[in-house]
Amino acid sequence: MLGRSHHAAVAVEAIVAFPKAVRFDVVAMVREPFAEDESVERQPWGGTSIAFHCMWPPYDPGPGFVRFGVRFSDGTRFDNLTHQSGGGGSGGPTYGRGEFWVTQTPTPGPVSLFVQWDAVDIPEQSIDVDGESIRAACARSVTPWTE
Repeated sequence: MLGRSHHAAVAVEAIVAFPKAVRFDVVAMVREPFAEDESVERQPWGGTSIAFHCMWPPYDPGPGFVRFGVRFSDGTRFDNLTHQSGGGGSGGPTYGRGEFWVTQTPTPGPVSLFVQWDAVDIPEQSIDVDGESIRAACARSVTPWTE
């Protein structure tokens, strides 16, 4: 569990290692669906949803935006507001899933994962995970094609 409040929770479901990158699979859940009149993420197509990706700029991410990020022990920081990482996502009325890619392997030391979700009263919260395990998994991973 990465962060939670009375209304919602955010967790990292998986950390997937590649030779030169790491993907973090994140899920956010709410107890009740957002009402149309609540101050949640207004997508350019008009709907409300739990959002991991935004079109910033020009669209303000808004309070329904689930900010997720990674901080290496050397201070290098990636997050889904300032570091557009690509990745996919899916969701429904009470959950959202997002993939967050970091295009380098962690530096030695712990890796901090953080979340902030203003719409459901989750201030920035973080946990540390074992960076050496992630680095070792990256070193063991295999590139599918060598050409």
